Amino acid sequence: MSDLVGVWRLLARIVEAAQDIRDGCGLEPVCRASVVPAGLVAWDACERTADGRDGQLWAAVQTLTPANPSGGAAGCWRGIWQAELGIVRCASTVDDQGRPPPTQWLAEDAWTQARDADALARLVLCCQDRWDPDQQTSEVELVGWDPLGPDGGCVGGRWTIRGEYDECCA
Repeated sequence: MSDLVGVWRLLARIVEAAQDIRDGCGLEPVCRASVVPAGLVAWDACERTADGRDGQLWAAVQTLTPANPSGGAAGCWRGIWQAELGIVRCASTVDDQGRPPPTQWLAEDAWTQARDADALARLVLCCQDRWDPDQQTSEVELVGWDPLGPDGGCVGGRWTIRGEYDECCA
């Protein structure tokens, strides 16, 4: 990665590749997908559409840390970036009479959450040719999976991913 903007571009390519389900490298279709500013992500797309789409996918830079803060040779410095790659889908909710969802529905929500976690991990670890066809990116690694929700009719999770970048002053 040649600059910090490159980290954003990389995340955009990963989000785009996640929507391509050829060869088992992508996810079931989502309603919204984008790179977003870091911080809390608004879960505004947890509905199922007539064309089979459900939920939203996002990526956001979390941290950029210089690995050699005082700079390296010829004004170059190396850094480590960390980002989140998250997804939420529709979740079972209490019905109009205040009854909780059946346990089978909750199990299906957990199954969807697990499938999405696996699909995103597979995309990052096994399908680099989809989001980095020219092999310009150093290794991107999975750090950890955090389940999210259920909350507001959504359930999902986010992977923390990490990689390195180099920046040189011109």
